[in-house]
Amino acid sequence: MTRTVPASLRFWAKVDIQELEPSPCWLWLGGKNSSGYGYFYYEGRHVRAHRWAYEQSIGPIPEGLQLDHLCRVRACVNPAHLEPVTGKENYRRGEGAPAKNGRKTHCVRGHAFTPENTAIRPGGGRTCRTCRRKHWSPNRKGPDCSGGGGARGCAAPLEQQREESAHPERSRDA
Repeated sequence: MTRTVPASLRFWAKVDIQELEPSPCWLWLGGKNSSGYGYFYYEGRHVRAHRWAYEQSIGPIPEGLQLDHLCRVRACVNPAHLEPVTGKENYRRGEGAPAKNGRKTHCVRGHAFTPENTAIRPGGGRTCRTCRRKHWSPNRKGPDCSGGGGARGCAAPLEQQREESAHPERSRDA
């Protein structure tokens, strides 16, 4: 006769509830994937530990939503730290570079990212139209437009640059 340990006992035996914290994370001590999310073997397959804890404690995750770790700790299985959100919202709340850039309201030179002043690149990134116009202008003037004047230090008008590159011996400083 084989005795089977109930899934809930197996699950909670792998959780460290840190009671000393004001809002404690419940850390998963079992197996984790390469991204740091816990996983649990349940009914013949691996399931994400935080999803299992949420579904057992609160109920099903609504269709089309993901669980966001409000505490930002991927190994946490505390249902109070998990919120069902859309994939877009979960991505926006993240800590990665794309999420951080998406929260920026101004470009590096201080221009506001307004609908009129924002161009969307083919890959989905944003660019400041004011900076782009100044950068590609034939008369761009210095670091306020292109981070130092571009590849050639473009502080001089385009015709003057062409003249200088064609006749280096006629330098302006000579």
